[in-house]
Amino acid sequence: MVEVLAEDLGTRVHWVERDATNTRENAVNSRAVLELDGVDRVCLVTHGWHMARAVRAFREAGFEVVPAPTLCSARPTPLPRDFVPKIAAL
Repeated sequence: MVEVLAEDLGTRVHWVERDATNTRENAVNSRAVLELDGVDRVCLVTHGWHMARAVRAFREAGFEVVPAPTLCSARPTPLPRDFVPKIAAL
């Protein structure tokens, strides 16, 4: 995202959080970075399917959240194969 903002949109990036491995960690780590500059309100951009979970994580980290969902399409009906572990998960 840093590269897209800088190269494609010509936007200077002020804060970067690189250590999180999940949404909850991203919220907590972002809070530590942003609170140094007094930032406590964020515009949260994520896929519409993940928004409720992501908003909860960022609110629990202490942020006021403005949701900005993307790709807000209907959730597809799960298939049996969706519940079988995939090789990539190993």
